[in-house]
Amino acid sequence: MDEAKNFFRDLLTMPELNEFANRWQVVKLLIQGKSYTTIAEKLKVSTTTITRVAQWFHHGMGGYQTLADRLVPIKFKDSKAPTSGYATGKYTGLKNPHVL
Repeated sequence: MDEAKNFFRDLLTMPELNEFANRWQVVKLLIQGKSYTTIAEKLKVSTTTITRVAQWFHHGMGGYQTLADRLVPIKFKDSKAPTSGYATGKYTGLKNPHVL
């Protein structure tokens, strides 16, 4: 953990580190079923950024998913997924984004 932390601190600028941290916060809020507008307001990011993060989270190479499985205790099953428009992917073109 320390080696990875030191590596990323040497590799990235502070604004880049902050952006990565912000994207991870987006993932955690998506898992919790928060709407895109709620996330955008809370984190002061655009819904475009949230859509991009959600796309990679649900259809990427599995990096977000791997860490989410290890670090985020809340998991949604199909029957318990929130049903509001933004949270379900209605406005993002994603199919059932709460299936992890």
